[in-house]
Amino acid sequence: MGSAVTSSWVVDLLLAALFAVWLIVLLDIVREPRRSTRAKVVWVLLCTLVWPLLVVYWVTRPVQGRSERAEDRSSPRARLVDAVLDHEDRRIDDQQMAQIVGELRVQ
Repeated sequence: MGSAVTSSWVVDLLLAALFAVWLIVLLDIVREPRRSTRAKVVWVLLCTLVWPLLVVYWVTRPVQGRSERAEDRSSPRARLVDAVLDHEDRRIDDQQMAQIVGELRVQ
């Protein structure tokens, strides 16, 4: 339970900081004397609507993972990428990695 409380506190702190920066940006836009009212409204709308939509897209976008790469495992490039990922995750050792690289060099 302690880690959940800590992470919740950190998220709350980050959200408060983000909100403060957003308010400062909005105040800076509104107080700009050289911009017309129309330009200020457009900038406020962009700062209020566009970036949250971009964040939502970035968080929910599909990311190509191993399941997509598994469709074409026969290509040497895909086999090498899988071998490197397996080696980084310690699923294969150095000797197995060298063997796979050697087999791919022959092809």
